[in-house]
Amino acid sequence: LLKKDPLLVNPEFREMALLKILYDLYFIFSANHASILKLFGEIGTRSGNSYHAQIAKSLAQRLNYLQPGTKIPTYTLKDLEGNSFTIPNQSNQATFIQFFTIPCNDCIREMDSIAVLYQHYAKDVQFVSVALNTPKNILNDLIKKYPWYFVLTSDVFKIAEIYQMNTLPAYLLIDAKGVIRQNPALVPWMGFSQSFNSEFRH
Repeated sequence: LLKKDPLLVNPEFREMALLKILYDLYFIFSANHASILKLFGEIGTRSGNSYHAQIAKSLAQRLNYLQPGTKIPTYTLKDLEGNSFTIPNQSNQATFIQFFTIPCNDCIREMDSIAVLYQHYAKDVQFVSVALNTPKNILNDLIKKYPWYFVLTSDVFKIAEIYQMNTLPAYLLIDAKGVIRQNPALVPWMGFSQSFNSEFRH
């Protein structure tokens, strides 16, 4: 089809145009993500141009980053007692992660909804709240109120880059092997109770 375009007579230029078109289509047709990623893979292995092949592989890697079914990036944090907690945690449970900061009214308000989930799924899921730039005295108060695990970090920009957070609170659900199940995991007002029912069949 692209060969019919008089501006794309040159095969190398045509292949570069195809890469750009596929990249744009990825964000327009969500139902075709798997097919588009497959095409990037084919270009990455079959292209006669090594530069194009590398671009295709890099684009596929970028688009596949933090997608359900991929491994969660590793990051180590500390709790208030200085104990290390690593994402993904080496446990036999799935992990539900909330990223939050103070002040953030939505972050605190949604913890009450998380508490309801915790009551129903604590046997299947480890609940973790990651506090970004939150004073320790406030975190102490939260630990007294909510029964799950809290860790903190002051390296906000690094963790935001690693886990691609644009707003807070943010949520992730990963399985016991560190594979992403939901990203973003549903928030309370989107009905994440139903989502948990679907994932864990309670």
